[in-house]
Amino acid sequence: AVFAAFLANVLCGFVGYYAFAIRALMMKMQTVGFLLPIFLSNAAVNVFIIVAIQSPLCVSIPLVQEQAVCSCIQEWDPILIGVSFAVFFVASLGMFVQIYDVWKTPVMVMEKEEKLLWTPGYNSVLLDQWLLLSRRTDMRKKTDEKRVRPSPGNEEPIRVFICTTMYHEIATEMRQLMNSIWDIARTQTERRIRESKVKFEAHIFFDDGYKNGQVQDFALQLLSIIDGMDTDGYSPIEGCEKWRTPYGLQLQWQLPSAEGAGDGGMKLTLHLKDNTKVKNKKRWSQVMYMSYVLDYVLGGHGRTPNQVEELDRDTYILATDADVKFSPESAMALLDMARRDPTVGAVCGRTHPLGSGPLVWYQKFDYAVGHWYQK
Repeated sequence: AVFAAFLANVLCGFVGYYAFAIRALMMKMQTVGFLLPIFLSNAAVNVFIIVAIQSPLCVSIPLVQEQAVCSCIQEWDPILIGVSFAVFFVASLGMFVQIYDVWKTPVMVMEKEEKLLWTPGYNSVLLDQWLLLSRRTDMRKKTDEKRVRPSPGNEEPIRVFICTTMYHEIATEMRQLMNSIWDIARTQTERRIRESKVKFEAHIFFDDGYKNGQVQDFALQLLSIIDGMDTDGYSPIEGCEKWRTPYGLQLQWQLPSAEGAGDGGMKLTLHLKDNTKVKNKKRWSQVMYMSYVLDYVLGGHGRTPNQVEELDRDTYILATDADVKFSPESAMALLDMARRDPTVGAVCGRTHPLGSGPLVWYQKFDYAVGHWYQK
């Protein structure tokens, strides 16, 4: 019986620590999944001890009778019960103070175990008190002074380059991407840019889109989708600017904002790669747009190192795939997260598969695991 009780204590403590306490902190459930169970477990044990040992009810509880710890009180003693609850209340004051101190501690999603507890590791002796005392409370919120803001004296808006790689996507995926870019372009009015100090610019790098001086079929499919966009009577193809480049062909448009062609808008550039001149596939396209932003946009135009550093601090790349749908609100949320902390190098939005059926259910699960445990 003693070994069974010992084994039950060890197993319950192990499961409570790894399966519940640490998981609750990792998933930002500190209040509901960590502090509340600790408080309720302590309260339940204390009330059980008072009622089951210091009251006439102890004779009707077999477990207490077996352990021979019943006080065998025949009648309720209000004074004894009152003193017991008073002792319980006084003893709980320290726990309330510690719970409040832990409750003020900010929680980061999927934080590592060694950053959650002072002494990480399993301890089955008084697990709830040990967890409460071991919780780190030095993770205070950063002050606003450390948050990234536009450089002093720099009135230029923050530049965000939406960079997408594309190959042989179907028309539905191309249309979905263009609708997302179009939605952001509609928000780029002069007033909105002036207030938010954020300016977007879109670039699409198309593999095998140009060969031997001819635009290829899938690139023509994308151009037909661009030409069919609702632009209030304005034909994007007619307003297209074209340049032959060392990697193929570059096409550029100025997409109008919601206020019309003369009020703000967003630049859209389509880079058609000739695979006989540059390396194909997605990773090399990513190298191309990284080089375009870092070497041409930031490092070119005869800027000094100080000017390049200042522009680099206010320049961001939003990397997307051709089959991803996004909104202006989600893009701004990612930008706010990236600007919040100067030590953050990259942020990732969570993607949700569209559709229905068992395959999509599995994709949703797989995407969730990839987001929380990998990205």
